[in-house]
Amino acid sequence: MRIKHNACMVQVHVRTKPCYQPDVTCNCAVAVREGNNILGVYACDPDKPPIAIRYLYDPAVSGAEITISGNGKKYTVYVEFVTCTNIT
Repeated sequence: MRIKHNACMVQVHVRTKPCYQPDVTCNCAVAVREGNNILGVYACDPDKPPIAIRYLYDPAVSGAEITISGNGKKYTVYVEFVTCTNIT
C-alpha cells in the first residue's frame, strides 16, 4: 500500500503479512520518503531481528529519524512535519 501527501512531500509504503488469524493482516514493514530522504523498518521475517534503514540525502530536512524503544520492539519513524508510523 502506498500513501502520498502532496503538501508535505511525504510518501509512505507499507507491507503487510498474515498474523494471529488467517483473515487478519499486520504491518511488518514501512518505508517513508520525504524529499530525497528515505527511512524504513523491515520486520517481516520472524526468524530475524527488525532492520532499520536510514538514507539521508537532503541535509536541509533535519527532522528525519527513527527511534527504537520498548526493548527493541517498537520503531517510530519521524519526518519533518509529522510522526508517520509506529511498528511494533
